[in-house]
Amino acid sequence: MEQAVAKLGAEAVESILAAAMADPDAMRQFANDISPPAEPVQDYLTEVDTRRALFDELRAICQHHDVKLNAIIFAVFMVAPVSEIRTFFDCYAHDFAKRTLLSSDFYLPY
Repeated sequence: MEQAVAKLGAEAVESILAAAMADPDAMRQFANDISPPAEPVQDYLTEVDTRRALFDELRAICQHHDVKLNAIIFAVFMVAPVSEIRTFFDCYAHDFAKRTLLSSDFYLPY
């Protein structure tokens, strides 16, 4: 109670108490309607440094073959499991750069 008075002032606390006495159910609903403190936002991307290194490797391959990357490929690199990206490099990366990105005869293994 002392903390509430210190933060809100005596008049505000008295008003809150009067409201609670007049209609306890409404006060309970009001108190339950207040959202709990938010938890910190967690990163949804994992292994960012690994993803960046793999994307840089793909960019170097594409530049060597004069192929431009697009936003779709970048998005896939940001959300696909890193193991799938590595599989892509093991199986397809060099062949991939020789083709037009996302052409009809190429698909991403993800």
